[in-house]
Amino acid sequence: MSNENWLGQIDASKHLYELVIPGSHDAGVYRDTSVVGAHKDISVKESLVKPEWVRCQSSSIYNQAMAGSRFFDCRVYLRSFPVKKYVNGKLVKEQQVPTLGHFFRDTKSGQGGGYGGSLATVINDAISFVRGHTSEFLILRFSHTKCPDQVANVLEEIYDNNGADQYILTGDVNIAQARLASVRGKVIMIFDSKFNKQRLQTYSEKPKWYQRGVKQKQGRGLAAKGMHLFTKYTAGKPPGNGLCTCGAFANTGDMAKVEKKSLEAVKAHRDHGSENDHLCFVYWQMTGGNVEQKAKSDTGTHAKMQDFLYDCMKACGNALPNVISHDFVCEESCNPIIRLNTERKAMMSEVLARELKRT
Repeated sequence: MSNENWLGQIDASKHLYELVIPGSHDAGVYRDTSVVGAHKDISVKESLVKPEWVRCQSSSIYNQAMAGSRFFDCRVYLRSFPVKKYVNGKLVKEQQVPTLGHFFRDTKSGQGGGYGGSLATVINDAISFVRGHTSEFLILRFSHTKCPDQVANVLEEIYDNNGADQYILTGDVNIAQARLASVRGKVIMIFDSKFNKQRLQTYSEKPKWYQRGVKQKQGRGLAAKGMHLFTKYTAGKPPGNGLCTCGAFANTGDMAKVEKKSLEAVKAHRDHGSENDHLCFVYWQMTGGNVEQKAKSDTGTHAKMQDFLYDCMKACGNALPNVISHDFVCEESCNPIIRLNTERKAMMSEVLARELKRT
């Protein structure tokens, strides 16, 4: 069965904190030969960097959503293209395009990595998907974004044209506590705090070394145009509106350490109380080297997915992770995650049977 409408099987009264959804790590850094025109594959920035170190997905945002992914990790950088045109009477020789990427160092244009699809391509892909699949939602999380003004320009341009606004979730709400009925057919975009200063009417900006005093800048009010705050969980601190997540990143190429760290994160979430005001985010990925090889090997993240979910059910019962972000998402990697929403009793029986077999 295809995963393109899997949320359609879920009771619309369910809250997001009750769901378990597949996620895409570095979602915009892909190779997809089905894409027309540009952005078919990543473009490495430095000659010493190999494409297989950078590429994290095998298809576009739209096709990742078709495979079942509903949460997309997006990092935006400025990619420069040579141009020769006059703007307001001045000769412009370079155009900077907000583009998704995977880099070792997060500067405005990135260092030690490569670029994937453009920001406009990613957002339009997401809108196209929910437009045709009205039972579904997609979450785009923008982090490591060092070019907020340029990102805001793209976001506003898309929001204000071609009726896209009706497919973007707006309004100040705690997204983890939202019901599925209220987010179906929507793209939910969340941004880190450095970007979100623009939602204020005015905000302070630290002065450069050669300036005196704090500068006050005019905010752009983007909250009403689909910008939601992304925060990390802090014990004892209410998360407020937007989306808050807990989790722990192993940052290792050792699969055993990734499993251990991820299970610890799920157990910690179980002990966060019953507020249900944030989501548990699992970083189910290994770092370093050939990303696809690590994901698809016999001992990699795809092969270990089912066992990890069984371990979560055994250790935590119904206190399960909400997002399992991984590389090279496909129907096969998403299926066991989706089953936790639709066949949880059957999966628990499988866990018990496995434990009986071991004894």
